[in-house]
Amino acid sequence: MTTLQRTTGQVIAHFGPDLPPGLLERTLEVERRCCPFVDTSYKHATRRLTLAVESVDQDPRLDSLFHALTPAHRG
Repeated sequence: MTTLQRTTGQVIAHFGPDLPPGLLERTLEVERRCCPFVDTSYKHATRRLTLAVESVDQDPRLDSLFHALTPAHRG
């Protein structure tokens, strides 16, 4: 991952060319089943992943996703 940003209602991550093919797609499939309240969008051309919620009261739910993507917390 090259950048990770947390704003109100969103987590935005940009990935570098070292992202294994298919890994993100498989991960997003699991995430969509687990957390249908999170809108996931990935743009292949820019390697940009956006995770978003619709309402402000759902915003804290993005914290765990942000921390899971933070390099210090990945195993």
